[in-house]
Amino acid sequence: MKAPGFGLILVAAFAIGTGINGLYNGVTDLPRAHNALATMVGVLNITMGLTGLASAALIWRQHRAAALLVVLWGASAVAASVLAPRAYAPEVGWPPAILGGVVTAALVVTVVLYVRWRLGLTATGESSPAS
Repeated sequence: MKAPGFGLILVAAFAIGTGINGLYNGVTDLPRAHNALATMVGVLNITMGLTGLASAALIWRQHRAAALLVVLWGASAVAASVLAPRAYAPEVGWPPAILGGVVTAALVVTVVLYVRWRLGLTATGESSPAS
């Protein structure tokens, strides 16, 4: 196994950071959730934490299964970014919550595509630097 490049190390560090933050927020906010939406955000944060930490470990090992975990991490991050403003500040409204989700989704799609490219999960016939 060759050492991961700088890009994969950066993605793994990002997954670890968001994973730890997600676990902390989920565990601390879930017991005092004041509505069903806040409970959902807590569960999504815990999911983001677990999948973020697991994907970081697989990214470091450059395992192909990391791509699936990165997708799950990203989906929970996008869902939490859309629902959290509505759960904790419902007066904000949907437009800012959706804007936050779109920005998060853009970042997540970039990370997912980069991880797939670096792990050699591109379509048949395409070249990949990881192969």
